Amino acid sequence: MKKILIVVLLLALLADVDIACSQKSNVPKKPKNVVLLIGDGMGLGSIYSLIAVRDNTAFEQFKHIGFSKTQSADNFITDSGAGGSALSTGKRIKNKQIAIDPVTKEPLETLVELSNKNGLKTGVVSACAITHATPASFLSHSDSRYKQEEIALNMLPTNPTLFIGGGRDYFEKREDGLNLSDSLRTRGFQVVYTMDELLNVKTEKVAGLLYDDNPKSMLNGRGDFLPVSSEKALELLSQNNDKGFFLMIEGSQIDFESHDNNYLGMIAEMDDFNATLNKVLDFARKDGNTLVVVTADHETGGLTPLDSSSVSTRNARYNTFGHTPVMVPVFAFGPNSETFCGIYNNNTVFDKIVAFLFGR
Repeated sequence: MKKILIVVLLLALLADVDIACSQKSNVPKKPKNVVLLIGDGMGLGSIYSLIAVRDNTAFEQFKHIGFSKTQSADNFITDSGAGGSALSTGKRIKNKQIAIDPVTKEPLETLVELSNKNGLKTGVVSACAITHATPASFLSHSDSRYKQEEIALNMLPTNPTLFIGGGRDYFEKREDGLNLSDSLRTRGFQVVYTMDELLNVKTEKVAGLLYDDNPKSMLNGRGDFLPVSSEKALELLSQNNDKGFFLMIEGSQIDFESHDNNYLGMIAEMDDFNATLNKVLDFARKDGNTLVVVTADHETGGLTPLDSSSVSTRNARYNTFGHTPVMVPVFAFGPNSETFCGIYNNNTVFDKIVAFLFGR
């Protein structure tokens, strides 16, 4: 009787495996599109703080989760320049640098440049100046994250399909007298300055310079810039889309508020990032061939949530005003998302994305 029962159980298990394999075979072997969302400074403390005070967050929809070790080439605690560059180039570089080799200072090819070269459309959307460290690490090259006018100039040859954020002054009110917005127009970009102009854009080649420098924080009235701009970027990049696209979206000011140990402000920024992530997941579900990866460049503040009864400064504790070296989570949804499970270096995120998109 026991032998019969064992045989029955084995047959049932084999049937389940066969069903699972047949289901998996219907999943595309590689994604056509990749959307990488970076919550700047977003650690487990900030994510769990959101989950504790909000119902049904986007983060709770992911089944495949890993962890990224964020150290830079020269420091146990990374900054956003090196952290973003590890994600954008697959190389660990020195703090304060932007997508350059830490020794030779030669430019490192970014995911945007590599995607352009392979015929994909490309985009970057950021809730800060587009010349700030994290978006800059996808769009430019510099030996210093603080040379924002140089970063803006070096964006021109990168030639993404679109970029949307702040930082207009670094393009138009420059010490060298150049007006880079005119240069963008000669390269075929439609340069827009307001959300209304952005939403009325029909062609995909767009430079959205919606703010002089960084946008306001959520608490100070930024509004729905990030989710709306991200949704528009997805719309533009997916039209007439034969080869696919790569899009990076940054929730920049999670980091800003965490540096200030502003718990209420951080929650507001996490709400905004969560709304943006929901827009991206909605797109990915409908599309069926888009890989969504969500991570951080580093953790900021060493946050510990203490209570879920309300969003109150009494219900959280910060340990520093700076960055910390702790691992950050990596969430993945869509084709090949299971390969993001585990613990690995931050530059490995690049390697995985490149392997799926280009077979490298």
